[in-house]
Amino acid sequence: MPDESVLSKQVLTVCQQINNALVQLTNQNESLRLQLQSAAIELALAATEAVLNKSTDESSLPLDGIIRQLVDELGSDTAITVSLHPHDYANVMKQTKDSEFAGELSNLKIVASADIPQGTCRAANSMNTLRTDVLTRLVAIRERWMESLNVSRTGHRSTDTIS
Repeated sequence: MPDESVLSKQVLTVCQQINNALVQLTNQNESLRLQLQSAAIELALAATEAVLNKSTDESSLPLDGIIRQLVDELGSDTAITVSLHPHDYANVMKQTKDSEFAGELSNLKIVASADIPQGTCRAANSMNTLRTDVLTRLVAIRERWMESLNVSRTGHRSTDTIS
């Protein structure tokens, strides 16, 4: 019959091997979870970009919200000129013709500018110029989500042992 100390060492060795296997599986699971979350973010943004591109093509892009945001950032103390791509300019004028936003637009000088890409809005007053577009906003959203994912990743790192 084997010595008790030999059996204890063998049991301890097996327990350590099981612990190491559990740690490895936990790390693999965490890695797969983060890969899936990252893929989900990329997929969501790709779908959103496709919808935005289609909206731009179909003239249904909600530029009034972008214009409002830029005007709010500049402040309404001074005259503001809003420049849009000619296609977007025509759409904004058509979409806002009979809306409550039409009154807000009357305080702005809105111009069509061929040097502005479609889906982009530039607003300027005597002191500042702001420019934004939907794709840049998507990039910013992606960066925030990925940063969140990275924070999650560092917050959920497993330890080398499982208690």
